Formats: sequence, structure tokens, C-alpha cells
Amino acid sequence: MTNDHTRQAPAPDAPSLDDCAREPIHIPGSIQPHGTLMVLSETDLTVTHAAANLARYVGVPVAEALGAPLEVSCPAGAANLRAALAASDDGGGAGGGEDRVTRFGFEVPGGSVLDAGFHRHDGRLLLEIEAPEADVVDGAAELAAFAQRLEGAETRYDIARWTVELVARLTGFDRVMVYRFLPDWSGEVIAEIRPDGRQSYLGLHFPATDIPAQARELYRVNQSRDIANVHGEAVPLLAMAGGRDGRPVDLAHSHLRAVSPIHLEYLRNMGVGATLLASLIVRDRLWGLISCHHPGPRRTGSAQRGLVSRIAAIASGALDRGVARDEAQARQRREVRLAALASAFDGEADSIAALLCASRGLRDLALADGVALYVDGAVAAFGHAPDTHEIRHLVERHDAVAGEVAVTDHLGELEPQATGFDDTVAGLLMVELMARPRLVALAFRREVVQEIFWGGDPHKPVPVEAGGRISPRKSFERWRQTVSGRSAPWPVEVIDGWRELPARLVAAAGGESALGTRLHHDIHRFHAWTRFDEPAVQGLIDVLPGAVLVARRAAGDSIYRALTMNREFQRIFDIMPDEVAGQRIDEVLSLLGVPPAIRAMVPGGTVETALTAPGAGERTVSISRRSLLKIDTDEDGTALTAWVFQDITSHRRTEEALRTARDQALVASRSKSTFLANMSHELRTPLNAIIGFSELLADEMFGPLGDSKYKEYVNDIRHAGEHLLALISDLLDISKIEAGRRTVNEDVIDLAALVTRCVSMMSDLARRGDVALDCVIATPAPNLTADHRAVLQIVVNLLSNAVKFTPAGGTVTCGIVTLADGGVAIEVRDTGIGISEEDLDRVLEPFYQVDNSLTRHRTGTGLGLSLVNAIASLHDGRLVMKSGVGNGTTVRVEFPAWRTVAASGATAEEIAPAA
Repeated sequence: MTNDHTRQAPAPDAPSLDDCAREPIHIPGSIQPHGTLMVLSETDLTVTHAAANLARYVGVPVAEALGAPLEVSCPAGAANLRAALAASDDGGGAGGGEDRVTRFGFEVPGGSVLDAGFHRHDGRLLLEIEAPEADVVDGAAELAAFAQRLEGAETRYDIARWTVELVARLTGFDRVMVYRFLPDWSGEVIAEIRPDGRQSYLGLHFPATDIPAQARELYRVNQSRDIANVHGEAVPLLAMAGGRDGRPVDLAHSHLRAVSPIHLEYLRNMGVGATLLASLIVRDRLWGLISCHHPGPRRTGSAQRGLVSRIAAIASGALDRGVARDEAQARQRREVRLAALASAFDGEADSIAALLCASRGLRDLALADGVALYVDGAVAAFGHAPDTHEIRHLVERHDAVAGEVAVTDHLGELEPQATGFDDTVAGLLMVELMARPRLVALAFRREVVQEIFWGGDPHKPVPVEAGGRISPRKSFERWRQTVSGRSAPWPVEVIDGWRELPARLVAAAGGESALGTRLHHDIHRFHAWTRFDEPAVQGLIDVLPGAVLVARRAAGDSIYRALTMNREFQRIFDIMPDEVAGQRIDEVLSLLGVPPAIRAMVPGGTVETALTAPGAGERTVSISRRSLLKIDTDEDGTALTAWVFQDITSHRRTEEALRTARDQALVASRSKSTFLANMSHELRTPLNAIIGFSELLADEMFGPLGDSKYKEYVNDIRHAGEHLLALISDLLDISKIEAGRRTVNEDVIDLAALVTRCVSMMSDLARRGDVALDCVIATPAPNLTADHRAVLQIVVNLLSNAVKFTPAGGTVTCGIVTLADGGVAIEVRDTGIGISEEDLDRVLEPFYQVDNSLTRHRTGTGLGLSLVNAIASLHDGRLVMKSGVGNGTTVRVEFPAWRTVAASGATAEEIAPAA
């Protein structure tokens, strides 16, 4: 269910969470219970602090350990630690610096070796100890394939999707997401793997208060974090008696650090029992998180945390490269746009016209809908911009700081009166070019109404329980918010270009004085020719597509009057400019048959309607009103607006034809699906009965049949029924794949075992045809992430085809081949009749069968290879065939590298088929 609400601004941070944002989560004074912790003085390894559960892991009472050197309670473990410290100091470990963790084996009294790690922080040595992992996944091959795959990633969404797929496969967490932080520190889930039936968070936004600032900082400095059990009781950290250092222990870099009770309740409200998070760092900034959730408790050891951290590092590198590539391209685009502005001051060109109206002017630099120049009180604006008096108000009310750009995508926040502006302008860029005379450049963007989907209502007040305790929100239901009054955000490359603009224009004009003089002169010249030079206005509208009618409003006049039109307008409506020049624009539009509601449309609007044009009959047209030019000097003011008519009759007819064709195709597809479903029920049931009864008759369960011909006919009936049943099953599979209704239930498959089983299944068919059937498994045979039933279908179909079309005395070999790019292939080779070159391109077509003397005696549906090809495509794989008449056939189904999983303990073997 989606809740639908409208707001004028994005969700604000809930003020009742301010206390939560100040919570000192780095010094909780306790740890999670799935490990233990000691704080030591590095000089003599004296234990200054220890977790209350120390005895459970180390076998030493906490009171005995506190205040004494570690050698007293854990002599072997102390020796292990000193060796790790020495290796770290010598550069042989990973933890030589502050806050870097070094892992080693810690031997406890009794001889057991636990997994341990230490790091230095704030003059202390923090030692964390936990039980070793039972099953450690190496993952080296998967990481290498993942890194190679990300080299070809084009978008951050590809990187995120491939990341969650790999993390889910290697960790087994129930839900894996990539969560991206937005500029206001709210977040969005941009990739997700989850079980069927669970609520999806993909595409949902979450307010910044869900991950407050101090938590984000910890994710930046400590880039791996797990919570083994959200219902676990925190274990207090105890200090030795009489300790002189009363500072709380900073656990910012400890993975065992206890969790805020508010955050634990937040997770319980989500139905989460355990989490694992890894940070995505781009340009030394927290870009996002890999977030793993599990419904019940789940402990991750250091090896698995390290594996996910390496995945996060590879993904962060790919994201960083993408950002660097985007920045380089942005710099290049910005430089081209800035360089183009220099031509505005060439010769006798009108600099105002060039900067405002040229295709490579200020509007192109800002990627804006409208631009304006304020020149010592005079204002000129082109495109979608407020009126001149509103622009003057903006400039004179808000002083620009030299070298700084005023930027907003919500003009109403900067200027409360902006809600009364024309043209629904919502975004503003403003930079001061010179202080005296004051020259200011402005760019504007239209309002863009957006829909944002949140995980729960972000405006709902956070409840405060008795005693002042904050209770985190309990609902994460999809909640829709309509945001108005805002433009699309200004890109960084645009803001940077706008920041460079003053220096570039001063240089192009020949100095500040020259720039001021030139703009002051040209704005008056520009005003004059837009008032009296109709050809100049004609040049402005030549760039607009469609039929254009221009209206002018003089200073002090509230009425727009027809000024000129382009040739397309004259052709369609059979009107000449002098026939309507000076008339009220609403009267001219009325003569064209434009309805009153459209005549009252504000600039920026677009509507469709039917008009009757002379000589063309009734046409469907798109009518838009555009603010073309506004200029206001101390002499006078004027404004130009354009009405643009575009004939979309043929476009709408094409759309209607496509819509009709699509509807017909949908009806046909539904009819086919209904027919196939009915055929499945109506034909499979009697066919199974026919096959069953024929088997009873063939086995003479109720007495002899008499003549031997009867038994022969019964067997023919059974074989014919089995053939029809196979045909129906293949037809249904092909239909489901074509309709996108066949689901892929992925799991990690023991590929060697599956191929061996299929060879065994086909061995009886091979014996009856006197065909040798071999199976060769490569060393080592990788596993495969795929649909088990589908891969079984592939192998059985390939083997069945190969055996059927190989003459007596021939050989069929099935094997697993490791590809050069890390992928894996199932390969079936035979010494059969082969396929001609002209038939090789057609055998993948449904029902196509090669016609020769051998195939005429072999039954088949003609769907086997077509079905194999469709299933391979479902798995992002491909089918490759090599064959020649009389030279046998090799069919290979190749799967991509990211689907392969290294098999542990694989050995070389050649498996013979079952006897």
C-alpha cells in the first residue's frame, strides 16, 4: 500500500531526534556479547579495562585480569600479542598505525586459540577476542571476477546491483542493499536483494535522522560494522580499581562496540535480527553503505567482515573512478562553454544579445531555462525568467559576495516574495561580475514537481515515552510525497562554471572598466532594436521549432499585443504579420479558435488541443507559451512572449496505432497463455492416463494380450504419448520464457555432480543406440549460481539430441570447460551426422528439424535447442555451436564469470557413465 501526501518541501529532520544526534555512541561503556574486550597499557600490557564476560571466552575471571599484566592471566596469549605487536611495528602486519587493526591467533589458558585483533587509539591498546569462524570463504576468485566486471560498469546503479548480488551470494544474509547518501544526508536504497514476499525498500528514501551525523562519522572512520543479535544484552566494560585514567574508553574503531538502544529498537521495528554494514567511501567522503540484514541472530567473523570490506573497497574504487571520469568530462564541457563566451565581445557584436540569446551563451553555461543580466539598474532577461522588476528586486535585496555564487533550487526559501513571481521559477544562480558599476548575472530554472517515495512518513513526530525516552518510528510502509516549489538541483559543473564567469568576462572584454562600459552601452542598444527592429526579433524566433507568434508588452501596459510571426505560422494559419500587428494577443488567439483557458495560460505551460487550420482541416496541435525576452532600462521597458504551435497530428495517430497494436498483441498473448494453460490441463491429464494404461497393458498386468502384435501396438501407443507429452512440456517452457513468466530460482549448483547425474540418466538411451557416452570434468570444476532445474534441462536436452543423432558405434562426450574470462561452459561433443552450414543458423528456431536420412527415423519436437538457447539467455549466457556434415557437432552453453563459484577441494577426475 502507498500513502499519498503532498508537501511543499522535502522532509525536515524531526526536532525530537536532536538528543539522539548528540548521543555519544563512540563511548557506550559496553560491548556486544559475541566477543570480549580488554584495554591494555602498551608499555607493560597491564589490563586497565575488561568486559564483564571475559571469563566466558578467556577462562579468566575479570577481577583477576584487571590491574595485572596480561602475562599473569594469559601467558601464551600475551606472547602471541607481543609477537603481533612486533610484526606490526616492523611493517609486517596491517596495523602499524593508529586505529589500524592487526589480527592474530590468541591462545587462552587451556590451549584453545581464538580469533583476536588489536588496534591503538588515544594512547591505549584495545584487544578484541571472539570465537573463530567455522566456515571461511576464500572468495579470491569471486573478488577478481567482480573487480574485472566493474571495469565495464557504466552507472552507479550497475555497480550497486552487482555489489549486492555478490555480497548476498558470499555471506548468505537475507537482505542486502546499497544505500546511497544524498546531499542533505537523507538516503535512498538504489539496489536490493531480498526474499520473495518481503517488503521491498528499493527506491525508497529515508530521512537523515535515521543515520545521524555522529553515526555517519563512525561509518567513515570504521568502515565495517556488525550487530550479531539485536536482542542481545550489552556487556559492561569494567575498569581496574584505583585507575588514574578516568577517561571513557573510545570504541569508535571496535567492531564489538555496543549499539545505541534507540538504533536497536529501530532495527527490531524493521524485523531485523542481525546486520552487517560496510562503508562506501568516495573522495574520502561517506558515499553510501552496503547494508546486510538477517531476520534472526547471525554472527560474522573477521574473515567474512574482511571479505565484505574488500568488496566495498572494490565498489568504492569503481564509484570513485566514475566520479573522476564525470568530473573530467564536466571540466571539459565547462571549459568549452566558458571559451565560447569570449566571442560576445568580438568587434561590434551586441554583447547583451550574444550573452543572453546566443546558443552558446549564458543559458548554455548554466543549463538554465532562462538567464538575465543586471547592468547598473537596467535589466535584460531571456527565456524562462521572472519579470524585470522582480529580477531587480532580487539583485538589490540580496548582496552578492565577490567570487561567491548564490545558488538555490528553492527560490521561495531565499526570497519569500518569489511565490508571486511569474513563470513558476524555482531555481536561481546569481554571481556578481563587478561591484561598481554593479553588474550581476543570473540564471533561472523552472519548477519541477517531483514524487519521492519514503520508507514511512518522514514528517510523523517521533514519539516520546514516559520519562522522556525517544521511541524510534515503527512504520516503514511506502509513503509518497509530492514536492513542489523546487527546480532540478544545479550540477556542480554549472556552479563551478558560474564561479569562473566574472574573471572570464573581464578578460574577454579587456578589463573591468571595458566590461562595464561595453555592457552598459549594449543593453541600451539591445533594448532599442528589440523595440523597433522587427528583423532582429525575427532572428530570435528562428531557433524555435514549429509555428511561432510573438507578442510584445510595453512598459506600463499589462496587455500583450501581436508583434510578428515566423513563416511556418503564416503557412499553417494563412495569416500575414500586418493583419494582426498591434492587436491584443487574446483576440488573435481567439480568431485561431484557441479556447479561453489556453489563451490565459502562463509562460511555461503546454497543452494539446484540436484546431481547424485553413486548408488543413482539423489538426491536433501542442500549444506552449514561452517567455522570450524582457528588458527594462531607465528609458523604457518591454517584454516579448512567444506562442509556439506544433502540429502533432501524425504523431498522435502513430501513437494511437501503436497503442491499438499493443492492445491487440496483449490480447493475443493472453489468449496464447490461456490456450497453453488449458492445453496443459486438457492434454496432459488424458496423455498421462494413456501412457499409464499402455504400460499396464504392455506389462500384461491382468493377463496375456494374445497376439504379439497387440503388445507391439501398445508400446507404440506409449511412445507416441510420451512424445506428445514432451512436446507439450517444451511448448509451455518456451511460452513462459517468451512471456517473461518463467522465474529463475538461483542457487549455488554443484555443476560436476549435476552433469554426472545427467550422463547417468542418458546412459540407457546411449546403450540402446550403441553409442559410447563419456563424461569429463575439468580440474577443478567450479560451481555455478543458476536455476538447478533449468541447468538440468540444458544438459538433458543436449545429451538427448547428441545421442539420438549419433549413429551406432559413435561417441558422445559431456564435459565442463573453464573459460578464459573466468566463466564456465557445459560442452557436449558428438561424432554424429553433423549439421550443414545453411542449417546451422536455423536449428535454434522452434520446430525446425534438419531433414536427412537419419533424422527421418528419429522422433523429436524440434524445440530442444531452441529451449536450451532461451534458458541460457535467461542466465545471461549464450549457446555456441560448431558442426559440419559428417564431422559431428559441438554444442557449448557458456555462463558469465560472475555466475561461477570456486569449488573447495575439487579434484581432477574422469567419470565413467553408469553401467
